[in-house]
Amino acid sequence: MWTPPNRSLPNPVTVTPYHDEMAGLEIAYASGASSGSFVNTALFFPLYLREPMVCSKAIIANGSTVGTDSWDLGVYRMTDMTTGRMDLIRSTGAVLSANANVVQESGTWRVAPANITTGVDSTDATTYTTASVTLKTGRLYLLSFVNTAADAIVISSIAGGGTWTSRSSTQYNTTAHRVSIWSRVPTVDYTGTIVVTFGATQTSGRWSLNEFSGVDTATTDGIVQQATGTGNSVTPLATLAAFGSANNATFGANANTADSTTTPGAGFTELSDDATATTPASFLQTQFRVDNDTTSDGTITSGQWGAAAVEIKADTVTPFVIPPSMPGVPDIYLGFSMSGTTATVLRLASGWPLQGAMGMLELTTTFPLRSSLIPVVLTGARIVPLVGFSSRSLVA
Repeated sequence: MWTPPNRSLPNPVTVTPYHDEMAGLEIAYASGASSGSFVNTALFFPLYLREPMVCSKAIIANGSTVGTDSWDLGVYRMTDMTTGRMDLIRSTGAVLSANANVVQESGTWRVAPANITTGVDSTDATTYTTASVTLKTGRLYLLSFVNTAADAIVISSIAGGGTWTSRSSTQYNTTAHRVSIWSRVPTVDYTGTIVVTFGATQTSGRWSLNEFSGVDTATTDGIVQQATGTGNSVTPLATLAAFGSANNATFGANANTADSTTTPGAGFTELSDDATATTPASFLQTQFRVDNDTTSDGTITSGQWGAAAVEIKADTVTPFVIPPSMPGVPDIYLGFSMSGTTATVLRLASGWPLQGAMGMLELTTTFPLRSSLIPVVLTGARIVPLVGFSSRSLVA
């Protein structure tokens, strides 16, 4: 006789580090709940669900003091059990901590970035090759590139990971330098190098490859608009038009001939800034802002500069679903990070060695959460905040 399989109780309305779904972490607490600061560390809690959970809200229990910090809460899938690489499914982006002694929630899911590789080659050549990288299906990749020559020409083609598309490009320092942004959304996973080709010999190449999750890539790879700027001053900038949505993000590539260290513009997170010298001199910095900023700018020692920027379209349509992950297959993790320690959260001190045995991971000084990362096994006691996800709104 055939019968349906046994079915456990459904998932709870909310999942937090205090639930059984978090590998039974509730037995690891060393002290009672209290209000206190959260160290500037990203924590990752293994999450076991019996069935998919559609998320309506991300929630955090604020402590008694509200500062100027922001929090970021997301869900990751470990896609490589050998290296420990985890790829973000969705996250809130930076949410300003507000209101003391209350549960705060956010139902907005944002774009999240990660720098994949940077490189430089000072040789005269018609092709420049990156280090081997892994590109994931459905994610947006932006390759920022600076090339130099008497006439720094437009890239003719890019090979590796599918078809790349030019999004923003300008010469600067008269015609001797060019900065460009190219985009690609792979239809299959790709591991290998990326080869940039020119139709004539260039005197150097410098590049930065960045990855983005949470992007609506259905049209033009998720690139809404582009802008460029050139000049000779301390402030490289590219000015975009008004954004199509408050949820869309800003990405910029600032290049110059004078300064190996570019200070990112206000509100921007620096993704890369390679100081390796080239001849002729060229430098490249990339930056990201989770929300709208029509001015992608930075600060350098006065010199010739070129800037390129794009608006990235956030995915506001696709439901946020946490997939199931049963015990023995620890590939789904809840990730939490805070921008500093001035705000407080409701949290418990949890003890060692139970945390390590239950698979908690950490990554220091990581805010906001990245689109992909490789954390390490937690090696000591940590404060466990009361954060999580809900399938419905909890705050009236």
